[in-house]
Amino acid sequence: MYPKTFFIPLLFCSTLFANESCYSVSLYSSSQEQKFNFPSECKMLHIGNYYTLRCGCYKDNAQAKNALKNYKPKYKDAYVTLTRRSRFKEKIPKKVKPRTSFEYKYDFNATALTLLPKLSNAVLSEDNSLKSSIKQYTKLLQKQEEKIQTSSDFFGLSIDAKYDQYFSQDYINRDYTDYEYNLKIQYDIFKNGYYQHKKDKQLRLAKSKIFAYQNLINLQKFNLEENLANLDKLSDTINEKYYEALGKMYTDALKRSSQLFKEGALSKEKIQKLSHKIKKYLALEKIYKNNQNITIDKNIYHLLLKIDTLRLKKEQNIQNQAKTASYESNIQNAHIDLAKESKSFRDDVVFNVYASQRGVDEVGYYQTVGTQIKVPLNFSSSEEKELEKLQISALNLQKQAINNHINTSIQNLYQNFEKTKAVIQVNQLDNKNLEKELQAYQTIAKYYIAELNIDFEEKILRLQEEILKNKYESMLQRIQALKIILQLSSLTNIYDFNNLVED
Repeated sequence: MYPKTFFIPLLFCSTLFANESCYSVSLYSSSQEQKFNFPSECKMLHIGNYYTLRCGCYKDNAQAKNALKNYKPKYKDAYVTLTRRSRFKEKIPKKVKPRTSFEYKYDFNATALTLLPKLSNAVLSEDNSLKSSIKQYTKLLQKQEEKIQTSSDFFGLSIDAKYDQYFSQDYINRDYTDYEYNLKIQYDIFKNGYYQHKKDKQLRLAKSKIFAYQNLINLQKFNLEENLANLDKLSDTINEKYYEALGKMYTDALKRSSQLFKEGALSKEKIQKLSHKIKKYLALEKIYKNNQNITIDKNIYHLLLKIDTLRLKKEQNIQNQAKTASYESNIQNAHIDLAKESKSFRDDVVFNVYASQRGVDEVGYYQTVGTQIKVPLNFSSSEEKELEKLQISALNLQKQAINNHINTSIQNLYQNFEKTKAVIQVNQLDNKNLEKELQAYQTIAKYYIAELNIDFEEKILRLQEEILKNKYESMLQRIQALKIILQLSSLTNIYDFNNLVED
């Protein structure tokens, strides 16, 4: 007798035996017929290519279980099973062909590798075109700022030269020639002068920053979208490999089942069910098949298989880096600079220093050194200052909102990253148990009785599919984790992904 743990109730047999089934107690199963004394109500049946000793033909499970109590003291491995009523009328043939035996092999490591896209379909790159554009544009922005900052200051020096000559007649018939010249050197301080020039330079710098940051936001957005799209293509490749593996698994199962069908140990419905699944998985594989190359950043691709062991840098550090690097936040800073340089009292004040020399006919010349001050008779500067404060307050609130959004986004990304790791680890733990269970069933399937072989075929196939599904879902979670790293990279402007994680 085989150990009791080898036998599992065959629930689906109720549909197989339909209207002619009954419950009986099984005492013995073997590929060889044995002669020994057994109760008169029991009969040696030939099921498939096995001999099995069944006792009684009860109408329900309760009666069979009640009868099982009587057999248990002597037959410890006895159990209740379904049997066709007609089998009690069958004759046992003299010669029995040996049952077809199958080896159920399953390479767990190889299956994991089938889910990874082949390198021939994935082009690994150091820098894509958009990433290079961001780097080049950032360098141009820095050069532009340096150029504006180091541009020569306005010296406010102006020269005014004038010479007039005219004729006059003071006396009758006497001509006089009068002439006059004026030479003036002047240095302007406020309006249209030194401070105005400094203000214009700051305004030009702020406006150039706003324009550049807006362009960088677009480039950054396009770069992120391109990388995410490539990861979606990678997901499609994983889908393709998953359905390809399922199709192969069911194709192998169909070959085994076809042999059992020829021996009469398997129903036609089971063959049709397997054929349908193969067609289904082949169709799904075709949907996700992609012959185009996928461009993946080399650094992030190498993180693919290490996701479950990676740790991100400290959240607070990443948040600070993101707020410093944020183009949106820097745009607000530039707007604040513009608001600070708004119209003020000194923009209407004329103040300059000058020196001049004026020459007049015969009188000689005059030399003058002095200053000129013109103050407008309006007091709008206080109102302008109040408006400037309001604008700066509004811009600071906007900047604070951007920073809060960055903090929340990074916090959510960190939480989602940990979730993906947790799912991967749960799947890995589940697969360890499933693989142990599968190996046990593979061993038992070599010796199990033919009638219950259908159950084992389905059981093994289901376990294989469940293990493969866990690996498939884990791969998709890895892709999701890579997307999170890409989003963190975009938020922080850190494009060396190794600077975002800790091994």
